[in-house]
Formats: sequence, structure tokens, C-alpha cells
Amino acid sequence: AYAMDMTRSVGLLGLWLHRSLGIVAVAAIALAAVVVCTLVALPVLLSRPPVYGAQADILVNPGVNLSDAATDRALVTQEVILSSRAVLDPVAAATGITARRLEQALSTEVVNQSNIVRITVADRDQRTAQRLAQLITEEYEKQASLATLTGVAQSTSYLEGQLADLSAALAGYQDQLARLARGRGQGSPISTRERQLQLTVAATRQRLETVQDQLARAPLRVVEQPQPQILVPAHGLRDPLRPRPVQAAATGALVGLFVAAVIVL
Repeated sequence: AYAMDMTRSVGLLGLWLHRSLGIVAVAAIALAAVVVCTLVALPVLLSRPPVYGAQADILVNPGVNLSDAATDRALVTQEVILSSRAVLDPVAAATGITARRLEQALSTEVVNQSNIVRITVADRDQRTAQRLAQLITEEYEKQASLATLTGVAQSTSYLEGQLADLSAALAGYQDQLARLARGRGQGSPISTRERQLQLTVAATRQRLETVQDQLARAPLRVVEQPQPQILVPAHGLRDPLRPRPVQAAATGALVGLFVAAVIVL
């Protein structure tokens, strides 16, 4: 019985050692895969041509008395305008760089939930990146101001048309009311048509006053619209955007982790 117990113990110990060495071996191979992939990725990624960047910060005033959701929508709208063809096409025409390439080189972000929109332009030449960032911000500022003025002008033109139509309609109603009053004999009761015209005249006059008030406030919409302002002019970044040693090492490590996971499985 004692011999059988010893044999059983040795067998269990051997099984444990076998499994332990297997786990250690797999862990060692997985770790080696991570290290090797990282060491291989570093020289490969760092040997690529450097890509430089230039940034500019634009302060956007979303307007007064806006909710947080409306402010966020206004900032997102400005980001869309920044990367739109209305901004990029004139820059492309001035530089000879295609709008498609400009779109790929440009990235935008709202800085830390503020009213500042930051643009970053990437290029293999740092001076080109800074020049593109400057041209994009200037063209965006021009297009944003033009869009505001155009919108206010269209609104003003529409209100002026409404004002002319309401004035003409009010004059016609008043003329009809005056004719009915002259045709009514002295002391005769007011007819139903005359009462209807009186109500119509009052309603038209009220609408006319509302349009006049909107027309008077139209110039204030220029102030209420988002007005961009270049807060930090375009400037080149000291460090290149790509490649970066930390990012290259992280990329190699991720590849190594994937290989290690395959080995473990």
C-alpha cells in the first residue's frame, strides 16, 4: 500500500510538472512574440518618411442664449464647414494641391468641450503644412462671414417682401371697409361683412407689426450668428506627427499581443 501511494504521488507530481512546464513554455513563447514584434516594428515604422504637422485654433461664438445641445450642434457645424469643399476648393486652386488630398491631410477637433475648434494639417514638408493651415483658416473665416451675411440678406429680402404684401393687403381691406361704411345708412347696424373686414384689418395690422419688428431686428442676427475668430494662428508643431517611437512601440506590442493570443489559444 505504501508503494502504491508513493507511485501515485510521483505520478501526480510528474503530471503537475508537465502541466506547469507547458504553461511556462507557452507564456515564455507568448512573451517572446510580443518582444520580437515590438523590436521588429520599431525600425520598420521609424524608417518611414516623417510627416510634419501644423495647427491653428479658431474661437467660435455659437451665439447668445443657446442651450448646450444647440452649442454642440453649432460647433459640429463649424467643423463640417472647415472640411467642406467650399473652404478646400479655393485653397486647392491657390496651392495646386487637390481638394481630396487636402481633405485627407486635414483633421478637426473641439478642444476639451470648449468653443475652440483646432485644425491640424499634415504634410511631409513642415512649411507646406503651416501654409495650408493658414490658408484653410483664412478661407474658413471668409466663408463663415459670407454665409452669415448671405443668410441675413436673404432673410431681410424675404421679410421686406412680406411687408410689402401685408401693406398692400391692409390697404385693400381698409378701402373695402371704408366703402361699406359709406354705403351704410346713418344709424344702420353694421353688416356681417363689415365686421369680418374689421377683424381681418386688425389681424393684418398685427401681422404687419410683427414683420416690421423682425425686419428691425434682422441686423442683430449678424451678431447672434457664430462668428469665427482665429485665436492661435497657424504654426508648425515641433515634433513630427509620424512616426513616433511610442506609437511605433505600441503598434508592435499590439501585433505581438495578437500573435501571443493565437499561441495561447
